[in-house]
Amino acid sequence: MPSLFCVCITKPPLPSGQWRMTEVKARDSCHICHEQLGTEFIKLREYKFHRAHFKCVECDTLLEGKKFYWKQNALYCSEHFVSKFCHTCRVCNEKIDSGRVIPAFGFHYHPHHFVCHTCSKPFNTERYYENESMPYCEEHLMCCACSQQVKDTEMARVQNRVYHKTCLKCVACNTSLMDSKKRVFLKDGKM
Repeated sequence: MPSLFCVCITKPPLPSGQWRMTEVKARDSCHICHEQLGTEFIKLREYKFHRAHFKCVECDTLLEGKKFYWKQNALYCSEHFVSKFCHTCRVCNEKIDSGRVIPAFGFHYHPHHFVCHTCSKPFNTERYYENESMPYCEEHLMCCACSQQVKDTEMARVQNRVYHKTCLKCVACNTSLMDSKKRVFLKDGKM
């Protein structure tokens, strides 16, 4: 039987040009069309493909010898994998296609974009705080009522907004809402 070429890809993909010899067995069929394989085919893990079927499911670009991704039982070129599966950074609105992704407040950030909303200081190992769905360092965490700095021990939260416990009062009657068993409502940013 003649020698057959087979691309062997692992996760992450091997650099192009790395081939392994294999033999076609009578039961071998293409993962895409389910037809019998010929003398040359591409193997990815336990799946085998006709060369013409080893392509991106989104754009039909042939992927042999190119960087590609295998996800959800389908092949993707780099461009379509990034657009379909990578998170978008809240700050720059670009796809996060390499390195760490920082999830916070229902958004995703590049590490260099996850900084204090006021001073732009990165949160390397320091603690960060959320106020109105934005990240703040301790120094710039301000009360939504009095606009003064709030420390951890003085903090109260209402609907993603930070207040001093002493500032958490009803705007109509000036009653403290900290010990209240009543519901707190915000209207136009006021309680």
